[in-house]
Amino acid sequence: MAEARVFVKHQRRNSVQGARQYTKYIGFRARERADEERGFFNERFDRGADFETFITKIETHPALQHGATVKMHALIVSMRGRDYDSFIENGGNYKEFARAFMRDLEERKGMKLEWIAAVHEKTGHPHVHIHIMGVGATPDGKSKRVYLNKTDYEWSRDILAQKLDAIAPQRDFHQRVPGTRRTHEPTPERTMEQTLRSIGRDTSSDASTTAHAVKGNRRRRARRDQQQKQIARETDRELDR
Repeated sequence: MAEARVFVKHQRRNSVQGARQYTKYIGFRARERADEERGFFNERFDRGADFETFITKIETHPALQHGATVKMHALIVSMRGRDYDSFIENGGNYKEFARAFMRDLEERKGMKLEWIAAVHEKTGHPHVHIHIMGVGATPDGKSKRVYLNKTDYEWSRDILAQKLDAIAPQRDFHQRVPGTRRTHEPTPERTMEQTLRSIGRDTSSDASTTAHAVKGNRRRRARRDQQQKQIARETDRELDR
């Protein structure tokens, strides 16, 4: 059985705050190299895509006001380091790779999708984060919720693998040169899971730095709400006299 070459991880964010924190993190986290790009790209902009506009659309869209709705889908697309090297050597570009995938996903879902993305040139496991708003627009202009399920994950891996094969065909990295010792690599699945766990820890750590502030804001809002209710009750009593 052939080794997987492309890996896709999917997460959901059911709150605007969670969507904002995670999106801000992927765009502005510390990079490993000084020349590594920060910020976002999307369908139209190669760099400088505005994440605040993206989050505002999520926050204000009428179809995303219910607390239980999925506000944002977060995809992480990754290759093995050696496949990525081959991909780059053959003229591949992660941004165009992501754009081509998103066009295919739009066709599959039958709607226009709002999305924003960032490339992380992580040593050994470069990957791209793609964040998709939880509602799209059908050709007739109607809003439609975006659902991603197991079948979509399998389709994503297959279509991305096909795109990678078209740019950088599979090579036999396990062929041993006479007189050399065979090296043992972790399985692609294990290295990918390690990478994703690392990303998750970084994101959790980043989010935790704002946890106290968020709780403080909630307490202040609760006190303000109580004060406003008290004022309203007192006003009602005055009017009843």
